Amino acid sequence: MQNVSVVMATLNGRRFIIEQLQSLLSQTVLPFEIVICDDGSTDGTIEVIEWFLKTSAVPVVFVRNEKRLGYSNNFLKAAHLASSEYIAFCDQDDIWCSKKIETCMEFIADTGVEFCAHTVRLIDENGTPGAIHNQDIKKTGAIAPRSEDPWGVFYGFSQVFHRSILQIIPEGCRGEDSETFDMVLSHDRWVHFLASHFCKIGVINEPLVHYRQHSDNAYGAKRTTLKDKILAKTRERPSSLGQLTKIASDRVEMLEANRTKNRAYAFDLAIARWKSVRYFYELRFRLYSSRHLAIRFALLVQCLFEGAYLPNRYRGLGPKRFFIDVCFGLLRPSLENWVDVKARK
Repeated sequence: MQNVSVVMATLNGRRFIIEQLQSLLSQTVLPFEIVICDDGSTDGTIEVIEWFLKTSAVPVVFVRNEKRLGYSNNFLKAAHLASSEYIAFCDQDDIWCSKKIETCMEFIADTGVEFCAHTVRLIDENGTPGAIHNQDIKKTGAIAPRSEDPWGVFYGFSQVFHRSILQIIPEGCRGEDSETFDMVLSHDRWVHFLASHFCKIGVINEPLVHYRQHSDNAYGAKRTTLKDKILAKTRERPSSLGQLTKIASDRVEMLEANRTKNRAYAFDLAIARWKSVRYFYELRFRLYSSRHLAIRFALLVQCLFEGAYLPNRYRGLGPKRFFIDVCFGLLRPSLENWVDVKARK
């Protein structure tokens, strides 16, 4: 079984970090090392880590950043400091199930994948278990390259991956985040982007981390009402589509600029995919932006016949987006009026 380095980015995590660190030492297969990069904690996190350094049965590499990097760059810095063949991202406030490392590394050994992710169980601030969040994982197994949603991701703390993935394209090229838009692409989205385009990946339908939901989460599996979801679609969709079109274009340029001979075929397939994504998002942006029903209908039909709604493995955006575009693109004005009425009640 290959060794794995657990890498953790910390910032003011004193409240929960002890429980997380203890769960790392309770693994049935211990990590080769734990790499911790702190991004300027002021709440006592440093003192907890320094205590852990003295008591841990596993080697610990601890680095305090001279200036704040932000959580994504901090995670990637920690990953580059790791010395094992495989790397596992670890959040400071979760709890790992005792067989997480063993299960993931056995799966990697059995399947030959270079990246795997798993489902998670939600817990509250007090550690009370809740629902399982499956991350759209239906069953354990391998996934064909470029067959997932182009904007998809598995949570970083559920990822275990071969360190070579970080060398495919320099991380400084990763560009804008497709979720927040105002930040650089997050560490987990970046690793997943590279793995899903250039490597054999797999998923495990077993919750191996207790994912803590609390008020200080940077991101979380938040519950939203149907009204909130509709408002988000109707209010933000055109601007979001325009931004995603730009990001798709940037990714085409990034892939073309970093194409290498040893991965030429994979790069060509990735470039072709993102050219398709860019084209379909250009059409969808026009669909959502037009004030004329006839034009919106014509663009919807064009998307349909040109393959925008084919499954992801055929360079499409997936059938679900057809129904989204009917509701929030074609019928957008009527839906906005209905939401306005509901929102005022």
